[in-house]
Amino acid sequence: MKQLLYKEYRLCLSGQSIIFLALTLLILIPAWPAIVPFLYTLVGIITIFPWAFANRDIEFTANLPISKEDVVKGRIVFVSSLELLSMLWSVPFGLIRQFVLLPNMGEEVTETFGLNFNFALYGMVFVSFAAFHLIFFPWYYRKPSD
Repeated sequence: MKQLLYKEYRLCLSGQSIIFLALTLLILIPAWPAIVPFLYTLVGIITIFPWAFANRDIEFTANLPISKEDVVKGRIVFVSSLELLSMLWSVPFGLIRQFVLLPNMGEEVTETFGLNFNFALYGMVFVSFAAFHLIFFPWYYRKPSD
């Protein structure tokens, strides 16, 4: 599994996905819902699959001496690691937003639509990532070449 994850990071991770992952620092914007930057992470993850298709990753991985279940597990672990990385990357910026930026701003700026930076935000992000996994992966691996 370790070699399969290494292959995923080397062959399937594009620069565009890294940029979308870095957009989680937009959690710093005070009058903006804190859940929106995690949607950019999902967009970055969706760009991995056409990138892998263009590089013929499915054919390459099918020729490796591993089971097809391990191929799917490797991709899911790869995507999950990117999602967890985006959440960990957002924590310091969320703390800066909550304890440095928002106390120094007026009332009209601190009233935001949606969730602020708190535990409920990360619970909602976990739920949205789980819904993405439950919908996208069965759909994609039913016919990955279409």
